[in-house]
Amino acid sequence: MANPIYRYGLDLTGLNPDNFVNNEDHVLEKRKNRAIALQNGAFYADSVVLIETATNRILTRGTHYVPVELCQSLSMATGKDVFGALLVIDRSISSDVHVSYQCVG
Repeated sequence: MANPIYRYGLDLTGLNPDNFVNNEDHVLEKRKNRAIALQNGAFYADSVVLIETATNRILTRGTHYVPVELCQSLSMATGKDVFGALLVIDRSISSDVHVSYQCVG
């Protein structure tokens, strides 16, 4: 079994600037459910800025996307909402997006 590669240190505050990921690009599949698994794992939901690349429009949580896959133990340890993925719920959003977020590490 391969050992995991750690890119970011554990940040239980959600404030460490070293754990900020800026403009991670994603291409959404042309499917009914369009999910995004962020490259650096669990993230703080309140830190997410999801942008539609074509229009440079900032997307709104609850209207355009929702965080999914609640990480219950991390949420309890941090006192913040920590999730594992995003689900784009607005079908009008084009396939190219980028996301900035604070990863847990």
